[in-house]
Amino acid sequence: MVGGKGTPEECLEVGRRRGLGRDRREDPAKKAAKGAGKTSAQKQATPVAAPVLDDITDLLQLEDENARLRKTLAEKLRAENADLRKRLGLA
Repeated sequence: MVGGKGTPEECLEVGRRRGLGRDRREDPAKKAAKGAGKTSAQKQATPVAAPVLDDITDLLQLEDENARLRKTLAEKLRAENADLRKRLGLA
């Protein structure tokens, strides 16, 4: 194998010798076994539910406020357009 060229089988064999390829992937069963060794304190270290609910509540309130503001703005713009039409004599 000169200059990195060779048959695919030779390339795979070289990769295996170097620790490359599929053989380095971790078995899912082994990965699960590693996670099972965590203590209960580590598992409880991520209380995410309460802040997420607070954020959702805040977002819902903001959406309601945005809807009200859009309606108010639309009413003001309609009134302004009517006034401008009167001034221009288009109404």
